[in-house]
Amino acid sequence: MNLDPNIVKILYILLIVPFALVMEGIRRKAVARMQNRIGPPITQPIYDILKLFQKKKSDTLAQENSFFKVVPFLTFCVAFSFFLFIPLSFISFKHDFIFLIYLLVLESALFVLAGFAGNNPYSAIASMRELILMVSYEMIFTIIILTLFVYEEVLMVSEFGAMFMLLKLPIAFICFIAVMAIEIRITPYDTAAAPTEVLEGVETEYSGKGLAFLHISDALKLTFFAVLFIYFFFGQFSLPWMLLFVPLAVVFFSFVQATTGRYRVDQTFKRLTFFLILILIEFVRIKFITW
Repeated sequence: MNLDPNIVKILYILLIVPFALVMEGIRRKAVARMQNRIGPPITQPIYDILKLFQKKKSDTLAQENSFFKVVPFLTFCVAFSFFLFIPLSFISFKHDFIFLIYLLVLESALFVLAGFAGNNPYSAIASMRELILMVSYEMIFTIIILTLFVYEEVLMVSEFGAMFMLLKLPIAFICFIAVMAIEIRITPYDTAAAPTEVLEGVETEYSGKGLAFLHISDALKLTFFAVLFIYFFFGQFSLPWMLLFVPLAVVFFSFVQATTGRYRVDQTFKRLTFFLILILIEFVRIKFITW
């Protein structure tokens, strides 16, 4: 039985957040099993969010800052908007991939500002680390996307139709994995979060609904990068197939997280500089081949 496309789109919008939270649960469970632990149930992130929404806000000096109150919701809105591009094209226009890059950078910028808006030294440290690393990893990510679209000679995300791009652009694939790890804040590049060093990092001062929106944003970003990972480097599959492949991508991310140790800020920056040089070489090679 074929469902009405409009019904599919409505279900898609309604189920994005629950699906993302389940993917976060799969990540936690997979990491735990790889470390020989039982781990929480897959649905635990949903329970956590429901509990946070029921919790009253804490009385802190940061609550007097209006930006502190609104930035978690803004972060959630930006993270949710990622899914309007892929896998269903709610937004589609020429050079829309540039707008997608802008939204990804904006989400990272809001994450940095969330820490600065708090009244906590650990939040400030985490934001400073993220700000330092953004100089490299956002540039790398932008060049990766440009390399993919120049190679395919397309101007819209919905027109991108390459299969198994990881075999055609292996350097871009390797650089994407590195940037992906820092974008979704897992080891070895979770330098900004670093729970053992700066508590909860940017989220230290937040509680209640604000913390819930930040956690949902993290889950959405994890799921979106799983979709992006499949869409750009393996192929454009239908929505049912994406629902099958995304958890597999999340398990791969979990493997990276469970088997690597965290780098220091200076180590991360040096490695990102190396990946930046690599992707520049790849972009120049593709440019001369294509043009």
